[in-house]
Amino acid sequence: MSEPPAPEVPSRIEGPFLMPPADGDRPAPEPQSERSAPDPASAAGSSGAAVSSARLPQAVQQPAVQPEARQETRQSGPQPVREPGPSRGKVKREPGPPDGPAGRKMTCPYCLSEFDWNKAPLVDRDEAGVDTPLRPQPGESDARWRTRTMHAWRICDVAGEDHYIPASLGGMKPLIIGLVGKSSSGKSHLLAAMMQELENAALKITHRLNVLPLDARLQRTLTEKYQLGLLSERKVLPRTFRGTPEFTCAYRVTSGHTGEQYALLVFDVAGEIFTAGDTAEMTPFMAVADALVFVADGADLDVRPGAPVADPGFTAVLTHIDQVRARGGQQFLPVPAALVVAKSDRLRTFPEVDRWIVRDDDLDLTTVEQESEDAYVFLRARGAGSWLAPVQECADATLHFASATGVDPEDGEYPERSFRRQRVLRPLLSLLAMRGVLPRQMIDPEAS
Repeated sequence: MSEPPAPEVPSRIEGPFLMPPADGDRPAPEPQSERSAPDPASAAGSSGAAVSSARLPQAVQQPAVQPEARQETRQSGPQPVREPGPSRGKVKREPGPPDGPAGRKMTCPYCLSEFDWNKAPLVDRDEAGVDTPLRPQPGESDARWRTRTMHAWRICDVAGEDHYIPASLGGMKPLIIGLVGKSSSGKSHLLAAMMQELENAALKITHRLNVLPLDARLQRTLTEKYQLGLLSERKVLPRTFRGTPEFTCAYRVTSGHTGEQYALLVFDVAGEIFTAGDTAEMTPFMAVADALVFVADGADLDVRPGAPVADPGFTAVLTHIDQVRARGGQQFLPVPAALVVAKSDRLRTFPEVDRWIVRDDDLDLTTVEQESEDAYVFLRARGAGSWLAPVQECADATLHFASATGVDPEDGEYPERSFRRQRVLRPLLSLLAMRGVLPRQMIDPEAS
């Protein structure tokens, strides 16, 4: 029986994919009294990918929400994922059906071991983490095979552990984006608002981008796990345990400009992880990140006028990337960055911020260059020089004023009369232009 065709698989997927911690490494829940306490605190780059474990928990016990007027109530970093133990009576895995040329090698996104993609087991996983091998059935049609393998995973066991890789990822170009900022900076709210805009904006018409979830079932699980959907109900996002970062959302983006399909994976990373020196095990994907979004808390400027603003971990992140990327004497790091001043609605008393935050220009990238210049001057004048480290170190960088909610919460909920997303998609679109997914001319009219 001839086997049905499958998407062409790139020769390599480079970059570490993170393994979930063992049960013994899972941090204990914070006491209730501490849950709402504030936490202390270039166009070219190597392409990589990072994904979470194949299994996500069936239910995640969430702590009660304690609203904060100035704090994002979600603790930085996603919750660790429990890896299920071996299933009883688990049969020995057989090589999966090939979907590429013979001898095609892949780099495991978890352990960086090389393995034969065509011989790696192809499985589906249920909610209990039990694997079901997938093989074409006699006389099975191509349409039925593609439907049965829609949520399939390839397995690398070269290093002695099972590492699960979404099978659909093999036919796309990975695009890794790290969302960096200190706890309470507004990262999670910004990401949730960005996801809503990605799904609602008519990007196929305005920018020739077709955006869909990488895997609808996985996307639903991720949204429920991190409770990102609460923002659409005007609820303050709850805190989550700080653990090993994994991607928080995943999209398949098809560009009408390049004809390529991209697997867009976004990680939510706390700047404190880097200042604590735990980056080797916790954020290996940074070594292959394709782009970075640095999120600065605009409220830090508002409450401390005239005083130097503390480094939100940006310098530590850039130092880490400099070490692992080995720029080789180059003046700038070969990774584009977007610096976002989150909660900019709190800075409307400053005319240089107000004239940008009130604009309805989220999809218009022609003014990104002017906004970047104005934001740079504003932050330098406000003593936020440490926030500008990405601009000084990265080969390509843009600056943005944005707000995920447009207003402060009241009793754990954002007032309906003022609740709105303000310019949250603009930083991501700028990065796509810097990465070549969109034409560079959109943000730089003089670019050839």
